Amino acid sequence: MNLIEKIRLIERVDGLISRESTGSPAALAQRLHISERNTYNLIKVMKEMGASIYFCKTRNSYCYKEEGQFKFGFMVKESSCTGGECNFFKPLQHLQITCSTPSYIC
Repeated sequence: MNLIEKIRLIERVDGLISRESTGSPAALAQRLHISERNTYNLIKVMKEMGASIYFCKTRNSYCYKEEGQFKFGFMVKESSCTGGECNFFKPLQHLQITCSTPSYIC
């Protein structure tokens, strides 16, 4: 799995966690077409990146303790300052990837 595929996977899991609809770790693994061990590793990486993730037995889903989301992409440096306010970075449109892999990655 290349970096873009991993980023897409994190973004997909992030969306499922935000909606509190991941299901059990085994169900999430099946949904993502990865092993259950890889699911645990992915959640661990997301936690290491600062996400406050926990598993809620009542909802049977991974959840966030704090509201937030993952954002990946390239930022372009701006050199203009207007009205006494400087914005050095301007977000680009979300990264668009076209590939022939299954939709669970893209």
